[in-house]
Amino acid sequence: MELERRFLSLKSASRTSNGEIVVEILHSEIPILVVEVALLLYGLAETLRLHPVSGPSALLTLQPGDQVSRAIVERSRDGAFKFALGHNQAGFLQATLLRAYRDHMAETDHIHIEGLEGAAPFDLTIRFELAREPMSPEEAKRLMGD
Repeated sequence: MELERRFLSLKSASRTSNGEIVVEILHSEIPILVVEVALLLYGLAETLRLHPVSGPSALLTLQPGDQVSRAIVERSRDGAFKFALGHNQAGFLQATLLRAYRDHMAETDHIHIEGLEGAAPFDLTIRFELAREPMSPEEAKRLMGD
C-alpha cells in the first residue's frame, strides 16, 4: 500500500527568522492537526505539509529510529522547509497538541522542535493562538518549596 502525502491548509501564517521557521496555529486547527500528526506518527501517512495562508510551508516526515536529538532540515525547490522528525519529536508534538485540545489552550505559547540544516541549527517553532499565562516567579518559587 502506498502511503499518502497529506496536505493541511492553515488559516494562519508562517515566517522565517534567525535559524527557524515559525508556524502559527489557530486553536480551531488543533483537532485536525493532531489527527494528521497521528497519521504520520503511526505510519499511515508518508508526509504532512503544513501550508499557511502566507509564508513558507513546513513538510514533516519521519526519520528511522525512535530517539533523535535533532530533526534533519532541508529546503525544497518550492521553498518549503522539510523536517525529518524522530518518533520522539513527533510524539512530543502529538502530546502537546492533545493537551491543548483537552485543556482548550496550549500549556505554553510556543514549542520548538530542534533541527539541523547541514551543520547549522534550524528549528521548527509552533506558536499557539491560545495559551496559558506564564507562571510568575512567585508561583514558581512556591511550587519549588523555597
